[in-house]
Amino acid sequence: MISFSKLQERLRPSSQYLRIEEGDNEELKIQTSPEPSQTRTTCYRRSFLLSGLLNVILAGACLSLSLRSWSWHDNGVTEPKDTSFASSGFYSPLTDRVDLTPRLTTLNGTFLDEHDPENPLRLLPGEKADSAWKAVSEIQYITVSHSEVIKLGRDPAALVRAPEEWGFGSDRYIAMMDLTHQLHCINYLRRAAFPDYYKRDMYRKPEFYEQHTMHCVYMLYQNAMCAAGTEVITYNWLEGQQFPVPDFSINKMCRSGDALLEYERENMVEDLIERRSKMTRPEDAVVLPVPKKLKAWLEWLETA
Repeated sequence: MISFSKLQERLRPSSQYLRIEEGDNEELKIQTSPEPSQTRTTCYRRSFLLSGLLNVILAGACLSLSLRSWSWHDNGVTEPKDTSFASSGFYSPLTDRVDLTPRLTTLNGTFLDEHDPENPLRLLPGEKADSAWKAVSEIQYITVSHSEVIKLGRDPAALVRAPEEWGFGSDRYIAMMDLTHQLHCINYLRRAAFPDYYKRDMYRKPEFYEQHTMHCVYMLYQNAMCAAGTEVITYNWLEGQQFPVPDFSINKMCRSGDALLEYERENMVEDLIERRSKMTRPEDAVVLPVPKKLKAWLEWLETA
């Protein structure tokens, strides 16, 4: 049996690099160029470490999303609430609409999916995997009320209202769930890990997609540091392995991401792409300035 350390020695670095297209349907293009051996080795090591990190993130996300442990009341409010847990987080209108009581969960931290059938979120690129990831990571709008906006610490006058013809009322503002954005970023990096599958014959402004990638990386980093998990990972001896192997299947107290996604599906703005394309800025809308560095970069991008 080959060990993980020997497996690394057998792999060969690639002389290819990728850039990512914009949006949920972003794809990749491969470019090749000769590189010095030392550069290839350095790039390979970084890629190997990044691949391992992504495996851990994706494995945790997969199990969290596969859990179905919530209850619903007719009025959309669930009880009982874990007040000690809720008080540790910033206000969210979702806590009054979804049962987010933490439950003991064991993450599926295996290196390969040992289940049959396999979780589609862990499959290699293909129709099943893409369909599963689209279902959990596609950006959607929900709406929040004026009073909820105030509790979120935002100025209602500076926010975008949901057009009344959308059917949510005259006192609603568009929003999205932070969970959905995090899943969007994980899917973005998943696609980046398979350039041969998600490639495109032509692309525009690769510099934009590079920055989009790093935006996602940094957002996931900040969320991981904010959660600051205190769980401890132990090690075991496995047959055929030279070194101790970590057991990532740890116990955690988890809220139900599935319950949040179910709420999103039941309350999202339908036909979002079409409706968004018809949105116009009201004459009295507050228009915020673009940050200085971003403005200069966007202007450069237009002429690059």
